[in-house]
Amino acid sequence: MACLILRGSKATVKDWLPRIVEFRYPPPADPSEYLRIFGPEVHFDASRDAIFLDKETLEIPMKDSDTALNAIIERQASLLLNAIPGEPTLLANLRVMVRTEFHHGRPKIESVAKAMGMSCRSLQRQLMLLGTSYQTVVQEEGIAMAKDYLNSTSLSVAEIAMILGYSGPSAFHRAFSKATGFHTRTFRK
Repeated sequence: MACLILRGSKATVKDWLPRIVEFRYPPPADPSEYLRIFGPEVHFDASRDAIFLDKETLEIPMKDSDTALNAIIERQASLLLNAIPGEPTLLANLRVMVRTEFHHGRPKIESVAKAMGMSCRSLQRQLMLLGTSYQTVVQEEGIAMAKDYLNSTSLSVAEIAMILGYSGPSAFHRAFSKATGFHTRTFRK
């Protein structure tokens, strides 16, 4: 989280600090470095790791904006919003959670189920009733995100593989080819 704050602050036209930062773990003996990086509102022993930003902070312009990345983010936000009807379904919620969890590495069923307020077994059982599985949803969302990255950015295949939690570019190539029938290079053209 420190990297996110430090790099994020340097990427904008003015420095900023988060409103509140929460960590799941207990406080260190000397929290001074945490306070220097995150500001005065740092809480430990929280129920989750979280960063809260004020609306004004989110509106600070970027120094070097990336229109291609912005298009991906806008499309991702639109997909997430469209996946949530008036009464969100389990599958729509799961897809949103999986896409969100990809930003922390390969989505683990334990953390996703916990965030959805159910046990792993309950989630698996409900998905089975819907004719799918957790692994299938993770693969579908990972491939959808890969397509977005390949179509809309100049990120290398190695970078995309890393973002999506693959062990390396060759594992990503195999999974992408198996799912789409295309090599990543062919798909990007």
